[in-house]
Amino acid sequence: MAQIDAATTEKRATNDPAPAPVVVGFDGSEEGRDALELARVLCEARGARCIVATVLEYGPVSVRRALSDSEQSEADAIFDEARHRLTGIEVDCRIAGTRSPARMLAEVAEREGAATLVVGFPHHRSRAGRALLGSVAEHLLHHSPCEVAIAPLGYGSTRLSHFGFDQVSVAFDGTEESGRALKGAEELARVSGATIQILVAEDPVVTAVEAEGQQEARHRGESVLAAAIESVPDSLQPRGMVVKANGRDVAPHIATALATRCDGDVLVCGRRSPQDRALLGSVTTHLLLAARCPVLIVPPLPG
Repeated sequence: MAQIDAATTEKRATNDPAPAPVVVGFDGSEEGRDALELARVLCEARGARCIVATVLEYGPVSVRRALSDSEQSEADAIFDEARHRLTGIEVDCRIAGTRSPARMLAEVAEREGAATLVVGFPHHRSRAGRALLGSVAEHLLHHSPCEVAIAPLGYGSTRLSHFGFDQVSVAFDGTEESGRALKGAEELARVSGATIQILVAEDPVVTAVEAEGQQEARHRGESVLAAAIESVPDSLQPRGMVVKANGRDVAPHIATALATRCDGDVLVCGRRSPQDRALLGSVTTHLLLAARCPVLIVPPLPG
């Protein structure tokens, strides 16, 4: 069942097609408020409308039925708060019902043709528990039809300090998925009036294997960085560095190195296709734990 409410603001006069909407999952929780604040920043940067989606647990499958008085009251309170926090942005609201919030949010994003699906990082779990995630955010990393933006802990409580993105950082290693991330970072930087920071992550194991007997391979990271900087328009003032991880447990070390060197207001990275999911190496999951700023994950091409 879908419930639609709209608070419409005056639309900008433009000949360009309306930008794709941003969908944000909000349930009245602190992590939901973090997500709302990130959605606000993204919508203002892109001039996009925001679709606030909340999931009510109807049962094991999605059903269409009238809401009870208590459910309607709960939804009204959630949407009233969302509209207040998104003042100045065109807002639509949706209700979905199932026992799988992640699946329903993905379905809303697909149905609405969303550019971005925004969720918050779980507040209620210990750091050890969050390392395993098993959460809405983790599920959406692999199943969302569009890019996923994840707000860090406490992002909503510092809402007065977010005036857009001054710098967009991107994790890049020369692969196809990181190339898509770089293009996504360029688009976001362009509409935000931001600069770009490129972080080239080197896997120490791969680097050691490639460098065996190949002198030029020892400088691969610098070559990848130089090519990436060259590909970005000068207007975005691209700069960057090679980020090297140390230690046997490669994924968390790469994530920590990226997070430590990231100076941006948002960090963009790529996502591999579902069949290559096992090769993700859990770097993205660890990055969500380590990053101090929002993380935006760009999906692979379909097919």
